Amino acid sequence: MEAVPYHPLLEVTNEEFRSTRKFYDIENIKVLNESLDSVEEWIKKQDHLSEAGRHLDRESLERLFLLSRASVEGTKLKIEKFFTTRGMMPELNLNKRIEEFEKLLDFLIYVPLPKLHPKDNSRVMVTHILSDKSENFSLLSYLRFCFFVGEYRIGYDYSTADRYVIDLKNFNMNLLTKLNPILLKKAEILCTECIGTKIKGIHLLNAPPFVDKIVFILKQGLKEKVASRLTVHTTYEDFHKEVPKEILPKDFDGDGPSLSKLADQWKDMLKSDEVRNVSEKFDKLISDESKRSEMKFNEEYLGMPGSFRKLTVIYISAINFLIYSYGCFLPKLTNDHYRVYAVKNQIKNTVESGFLDYYRFYFMLCEYVQAHDYCNGLVIFVDYSDANIMESIKWITVTDMTRLMEIMREGYGMRIKGIHIYTQSMAIDALVSIMKQGTSPKVANRYKVHKTLESVYDYIPKDILPVEYGGKEKPLFDLHKKMRNIFANEFKDYLEEMRQAGVNENLRTSDSVNGSQYLGISGTFRQLNRPEPECRACGAWCIGVALRCNHRAPQPASETTNTLDACAGPDGLEASPRHKSWTWLPEAILPPRSLRQAFLVELPKPAQLQLRGTALGLAASGPIAHHWGLPDRRIFGLGGDVEPDKLVVGIRLHVLHDAPPAIKSKFPETWR
Repeated sequence: MEAVPYHPLLEVTNEEFRSTRKFYDIENIKVLNESLDSVEEWIKKQDHLSEAGRHLDRESLERLFLLSRASVEGTKLKIEKFFTTRGMMPELNLNKRIEEFEKLLDFLIYVPLPKLHPKDNSRVMVTHILSDKSENFSLLSYLRFCFFVGEYRIGYDYSTADRYVIDLKNFNMNLLTKLNPILLKKAEILCTECIGTKIKGIHLLNAPPFVDKIVFILKQGLKEKVASRLTVHTTYEDFHKEVPKEILPKDFDGDGPSLSKLADQWKDMLKSDEVRNVSEKFDKLISDESKRSEMKFNEEYLGMPGSFRKLTVIYISAINFLIYSYGCFLPKLTNDHYRVYAVKNQIKNTVESGFLDYYRFYFMLCEYVQAHDYCNGLVIFVDYSDANIMESIKWITVTDMTRLMEIMREGYGMRIKGIHIYTQSMAIDALVSIMKQGTSPKVANRYKVHKTLESVYDYIPKDILPVEYGGKEKPLFDLHKKMRNIFANEFKDYLEEMRQAGVNENLRTSDSVNGSQYLGISGTFRQLNRPEPECRACGAWCIGVALRCNHRAPQPASETTNTLDACAGPDGLEASPRHKSWTWLPEAILPPRSLRQAFLVELPKPAQLQLRGTALGLAASGPIAHHWGLPDRRIFGLGGDVEPDKLVVGIRLHVLHDAPPAIKSKFPETWR
C-alpha cells in the first residue's frame, strides 16, 4: 500500500504515514510485502485459522503487522491470539450492529478525534458523558461499541498508539456500581494482547470528588504499566501539556470541531452499508477450534499439555480439593524469616466445593503455624503450570477471595509479603485480576507472575524450594503428605478446642456491634428509616450456601429450642412475593463462630417459602432431589411432603454439628 485511503474522520497525512513506517523501520516496500506474504502463507497452513484468514484483507493485515512492531513472528502470534480470543469472548466481539447502541449513545459520546497527536502519531479517543441517567449505561455495551469503532478503524487508521480521554463531568456514584474490573480486564487483554494496541495514556477530565474510587476500579482492570499512565487533570491547561489544543474539540478549549458534531458524523457513518459489511467480515475472524491441535491449545491457553477432558481423576483423599492440588509450608525460612507456603495446583475439571475444601484445609494449616511457628509472615508460591486456568476462573470469586484474605490478615494476623504464580498460560492475567479484587491495594501490588523459575529465585531462595523447582528440599508432594500426618489426634483436639473459641454475640451490647468498629453506625440499625433494606441475613451462611434477597430477614432460631420463629415479614409463615428475588451467591468459608443462626432457605429457584416443622429438617422432591444426591421426599424432621421440584432447608448448623451420627449421615458430606 503506497498511501492510506483518505477518510474525513480519521485523517492521516502523507508525512504521518511515512513517519509511522519509519518508526517501525519498514520504509522498504519490497520487504514489507514479503513479510505480509509470509504471514498470509502461514495462515493458510493453519487448519484452525485458514478459513477465518480468507476474510482478513491485506490492509487490515498490514495494521496488525504494524501493531506487532513489524515482526513476522510477532504478527503470527497476534493473529493467533486475535482469532482465538475473539471466539473466547463473544460477548465483546460478535454480532455488533449500530442499532443495539441507541440507548448508549443517548447517554455518552465515544469518538476518535480526526487528527493524530503531532508528537507520537497516536489517535485520541474521547468518551464524554452527556447526562446523569445511569440506567442507560451498560459497561458491556460501551466496550462493545468501542470495539465496533475500533474494527472499522483498522481499515483506515495508521496510528502508532491510542490515548483515551474520559470526561467525567456528568459522572455519578451510581455508575461506580456498573464498573466491572473483570470485564475491563477482558477488554484490556483483547485490546493490548490480541490486537496489539499501545496505550500511551488515559486522561480523566472534570473529575468529581470521589475520583479516587473511579481510579482504583479502573486500575484493577489494567496492567501495572498501563495503570501508571492514568492521569487526573484538574485544569484544561494541565491537560493541554499532554494533548495539544490544535487536535482537541471546542469542548476542551481546543481548536477542532465540537464533540456533538463529531458524534453526529460518526453515527451517520456507522449506519452505512460499508460499516455493516466490515462488521460482518470481522464476525468471521474466529478460529475453528474443532480443527486445532488439542495439545497446542491446552498448552498455550489452559496452561497444561494433553487433553484434560480425557484425564482420569484419581481419588486421593476424602478432602475433595486434594484431587486438584496439594501444598504445604516449606521447612526452611527465607533469609528475612518469612515462611513459604507452596502449592501445586492441578485443577483440570473441578467443582466449586473443591475450593471450599481447599480454604478449610488452608485455615487448618494457619492454625498450626500460629500455634508452632515463629516467622515474620508468609510468602505464597502457586504453581499453575499443569492447571486448567479457565477452570479456576470459573469458580474463584471476588467474594471468596475477600473473605479468605480478611480471615488470614485480621483473624490469623498473617502478613503476606508476596504472592508468586508460576505458569506459562496466556489466561493467567484474567485469573490474577479476579484474585486482586479480593485483596487490599497493598497486597495486590505484591502479586507476581513468573514465566520461568529463574525469576522466582529473585524472591524465594532457590535452595529452600522443592527439588522439582530446582531446590534442595524434598519433593513437594512428600512434604505435603508429611504435613497431613502432622494433623494427628492431638492437633485435631487443638482444632476442636479452637473451634469453640468464639464470641457469644447474644451478650454484646447493640452499640458495640453497631458502632463504628463493625458496622460504622451507632444505635440500632434495624430502627433506621429504611423500610426495604437489602437483607444481609439471607446473605449469611446456611449449610455452605449463600443466598441474597430483598425481603426482611427471618428471625434466628431460639438458643434454647430447635424451632424457627416466623418470618419477620407481614405474611408470617407464608412468604411474600419478594422471596422470588432470591439468587445464588458463591460458597465460601467463615469462622465457626459465624455459624450460629439458622435461616429459611429454598433452592434453587424458589417460588414460595414454606415452613414445614422444626428447624432441624430437610426435604426434597423431584429432579432437585437427584441433583443434590438426596433421597426423594422427606428425610426427617419435617411435618409433611414438599411440593414437586422444591428443596426447603431450615437447619441449625451448630445443632447439626452436635447431632448423632445417624442424623448426620442423612446429609451430604460437605454439609456436616
